[in-house]
Amino acid sequence: MSAILETQDLVTLIPWTFIAQICNLFIQVMLIKKFLFKPIREILEKRKAKADAEIGEAVKAREEAETMKLESVNEIKDEIGSMAMEIAGKVIEREVNATDHAKLIDEFINKVGDGA
Repeated sequence: MSAILETQDLVTLIPWTFIAQICNLFIQVMLIKKFLFKPIREILEKRKAKADAEIGEAVKAREEAETMKLESVNEIKDEIGSMAMEIAGKVIEREVNATDHAKLIDEFINKVGDGA
């Protein structure tokens, strides 16, 4: 008979122990939330902000590179146009008037632009 009573004692629920265990669980959850999840969340937010900043800088750098590329292409076309006019003026051995000059530059730039 004593074995049956011991088994029953193991299965019974003691209210104060149950309340203490629930309180212990809530305390552990709150401590874990405060000391583990909060710092990890802060670290993840900092990493996200840093990644966003680096992506923004990369986009800005790419835009600047595209702008510089278009500027260096336009400058080269202008320089080549000027050189071509000088050469053409020497070959023709006459001074080219402003209208002819502009027309020749535009034609040359269009040809260079098609080949680039």
